[in-house]
Amino acid sequence: MRTAMVGIIIVGMTYSLALLTGSAGWLLLYLAIFLLSLHRFFFATRYSIDEKGVTITRPWRNYEYTYDDFQSFTSTKNGVQLNRMSSESFYDRIRGVYIISNDDTADVVKVLRNHLKEAK
Repeated sequence: MRTAMVGIIIVGMTYSLALLTGSAGWLLLYLAIFLLSLHRFFFATRYSIDEKGVTITRPWRNYEYTYDDFQSFTSTKNGVQLNRMSSESFYDRIRGVYIISNDDTADVVKVLRNHLKEAK
């Protein structure tokens, strides 16, 4: 349902902007920009945690991090924020890694406690 709504919004916005410019070329450009800006909505991201570190798998690229890349973690309602600094800071929201785990947050925290300290 959400995907259909987002698709309708993208097509509507693209069509509206193309009407304003009057060009099919601009329509394709706007459509490409909208789709690229929402790529994380349309393509799934997979996270795996093991004894070596964290692997983030996306359709076009894999990211591998060791526990040495992070100093602490913060547990949230929908996941875990891996912090590059020893205490939670604003910069970790930009530089850190957020693992979306929803119902499995307790399991992720259990594994991370063996390798990192929990930020306060």
